[in-house]
Amino acid sequence: MPQFVREFGVSHYETQGTGPPLLLLNGLGFSRWSWSWQWDRLPDLRLILLENRGLGGSDLGQHPFDMGDLADDAARLLDHLGVDKACVWGVSMGGMIAQEFALRHPSRCAGLILGCTMCGGSDTVYMSAEVLETMSRLARDGYQPDSVQEALGLNFSPKVPPSVTDVYVALRSANSPPLETWNWQRDASLRFDTGSRLSNYTGPTLLLHGGADAVVPSANLAVLAQKLTQAELYQWPQARHLFWIEEAAEVNTLVEDFVQQCWR
Repeated sequence: MPQFVREFGVSHYETQGTGPPLLLLNGLGFSRWSWSWQWDRLPDLRLILLENRGLGGSDLGQHPFDMGDLADDAARLLDHLGVDKACVWGVSMGGMIAQEFALRHPSRCAGLILGCTMCGGSDTVYMSAEVLETMSRLARDGYQPDSVQEALGLNFSPKVPPSVTDVYVALRSANSPPLETWNWQRDASLRFDTGSRLSNYTGPTLLLHGGADAVVPSANLAVLAQKLTQAELYQWPQARHLFWIEEAAEVNTLVEDFVQQCWR
């Protein structure tokens, strides 16, 4: 992916294409590199990638934020670009931002795609203490190549070839988030809760998840489906947390078809 991003206010973004707009929202500690398996591979869509506060050149700000703040950042970006509405695809923490965007700005959400995410609160199935410690250690250590390699099992199933995982390790270790940013994003994720509100969103929805995900356990897919009864569901039984990389070809086809259908 090109390392050029545009700036508006304190946030950086990148765009590509001229088709129906699709807003991409990053997960915790991730920036634009994590969409390398989608960039240039969805040529019939207008991709709009927002860098969350504190990453990818976007300013962290002076005060902790919540998912509503990040959702409002996304709405302001659409204003800046002159885009009235867009489909929104968020993965992991980005899926939390996407939920808040759909609830706070429903007229601007043409369709909602939620990947490997949760609604928070008492309905959520959280990761184990062991997984949390592994993720926290990676962030504290600055995502060194050896430790990223050792933790690959959280993100990919054994069937994923080195041609994918080697690229991932190189990108992940070259784009380590500042620890303060990671901590603020983690704390915002822990406070997040749309459980009592999510059913208010009734627009087109696509739910995607890896069946062997231990970071956001796949039981959360059923929880989301109970609240978003209009949603289409897809689960890859062997895939782990980074399903959109592991199953990129099939995921990209599903997403493009969904977005195109939302605009017909």
